[in-house]
Amino acid sequence: MKNTICEIYLNPNESCDGVYHCGQTLSGYVVLTFYEKQKLKDIIIQILGIGKCEWTEQRRLFHAEEIYLKHEIKISDLIDGNHIIRTGVYTYPFETKLLETLPTSCEGKYGFIRYLASVNIIRPNQPVQTQTIAFTVLKPHNLNASPLFQSPTKKQQCVKFFRFLSMTLDNVSVTATIKHNGYAPGQMIPLQIDVDNKSNKNILEFKVELNKVFVYFDTVRKQSKKHKSPLTSILLSGGCPANTCAVHISEILVPPVPSTDSVSSKILHITYELKIYGNFGGNTMKPLIKLPITIGTVPLYSTYRCVHFEDSIESNHIVPFKYEALLDDYLNLDNSNNDGKHQYAPFYPVFTVRPSKRRQNSEQSLESSSEQSNSE
Repeated sequence: MKNTICEIYLNPNESCDGVYHCGQTLSGYVVLTFYEKQKLKDIIIQILGIGKCEWTEQRRLFHAEEIYLKHEIKISDLIDGNHIIRTGVYTYPFETKLLETLPTSCEGKYGFIRYLASVNIIRPNQPVQTQTIAFTVLKPHNLNASPLFQSPTKKQQCVKFFRFLSMTLDNVSVTATIKHNGYAPGQMIPLQIDVDNKSNKNILEFKVELNKVFVYFDTVRKQSKKHKSPLTSILLSGGCPANTCAVHISEILVPPVPSTDSVSSKILHITYELKIYGNFGGNTMKPLIKLPITIGTVPLYSTYRCVHFEDSIESNHIVPFKYEALLDDYLNLDNSNNDGKHQYAPFYPVFTVRPSKRRQNSEQSLESSSEQSNSE
C-alpha cells in the first residue's frame, strides 16, 4: 500500500555487508512507516533459507524443495487489542543464529539455494504486503583441513587411430597434471599437458575448460539432473604435430563461485572439473581428459601469501581480498518478487593471485630495468 513503507536493514558484520558465514549471528532491523491509521491482522518478520529445483524430462515435471532455516517473529506489540495501528514510524530489531550446517547460497539453471529476510504485513480481506531482501550465506570449506587437497592430480588418456595403409593402430598419449587438487576463487590453477603424438594426425590446438557441475535431485521420484556450465576457457595454440611430442603449460583463473559441496543439501550438489579437448582437424574439439577440482573458501597456505596467514591456520574465515558475484548464472523460479535480474546474486570470497615463479621473475626483471633507467 502507498500509505505504508517497509524497509529491512541488515547490520554490518566482519565480512562484506550482506555476506554471512555459518555459525555467525544474523541481525538487523525493520523500519515500518504508516502514514494513516489502519487495521491489521499481523506483522511477521521471517528469516528463510530455502532450496528449490525444477526441470522437465519427457513431459514429466520433476521438482524438490528443502528448508534449511526458518525463523519467524510476530510483532504483536505494535498492534492494540482492536488490531489498529496508528500513524508513525516503528523500528523493530531481529536476530537469529545461522547453523553450522547450512549450505552455501547458489544459483543455477534448474534451481537455487537462497536466504531471505522478509516482512509480511497482513490486513483483513487484502493481499499480504511483502518486502524481501536476499543475503549470502557461506559454508566454510578450508582446503588445509585435508591433505587430499594439497596432493597433485594427474591423469593420462590414450586416443587410438587406425592407419589404413599399414593396417596398424597408432595412438596419442595425453597426460594432464595440476599441482594441487584444491583452489579458491581468484587463484590460478597451474596446468601442464604432456603430449606424445605417435599418430599421423596433427593436433592443431588444445582447449581447457573449467566447468561448474550442478546435480539436482527430486528426492521423491528418485530422479536427478546434471548440468554443466563452463566458467573459464582458454585455447592453447601450437597443438602437437604428427609423430612429435609437446608440452603445454598454462594457468586458468577460478572465478567467484560457491565451494564444492555434496553433503549440505539433499537436492543440489556442487562439483567442479577441468576438461581438456584436442582439435584433430576441422571445427570439432574431441574431449580427452577430465580432472576433478575442489573449490574452497580458504586457500591452501602454500599457494596464498598473506600477512600473518600462518597465525590463522585454525581459522575458517580468512579475510579475502574482496567479495564478488558471478552475474551471468541465475534462474528465478519465483519471479513474483523479482525486482531485477541480480536480486538474488550471492557474493563469494575472492583471494589475490599469488604470482608464479615465471611471473615473479619477469616482474623482478622489469623492476631492475626500471631502476637502471632511473639511475641513468
